[in-house]
Amino acid sequence: MAADKRILLAVRGGVVCAILGSLIGGSAVLLISAIRGNFGLAALSLIPIAFVYAAVTGVPFGFVAGIAGTLWIAARAQHVSGKRLYYEAAGAGVLIGALYPLALTVFGWGPLENLLSELPISIGAGVVCGLALSREVQKGTA
Repeated sequence: MAADKRILLAVRGGVVCAILGSLIGGSAVLLISAIRGNFGLAALSLIPIAFVYAAVTGVPFGFVAGIAGTLWIAARAQHVSGKRLYYEAAGAGVLIGALYPLALTVFGWGPLENLLSELPISIGAGVVCGLALSREVQKGTA
């Protein structure tokens, strides 16, 4: 694959992960709030706050992680089959997604107690991004 095509694919992957990660994070906050019983006007006012918070913290990390993941998946796509690539991309999504709460803690965006509570959401977002990137790379290299 040519270098300019690989860079364009990596940036596109970064944008996909930035958008997916913040949407999944904001949706998870709303879902958790609904499960706890916050319905009505309070829930409506939470919608923009949840997505803005998820975007402010998640978009930069998702963009960088998406670029790194796309470059790795593009390199692996030349050597493995499609089904195995999905599995590897999902595994990489778990690993990279698990780094998100740690990065938030290191940069001072939340207390250490939030590390474990955010981990399932970030791992889930990482898996979804990994699978989406795998699909994008397969379309981009075909």
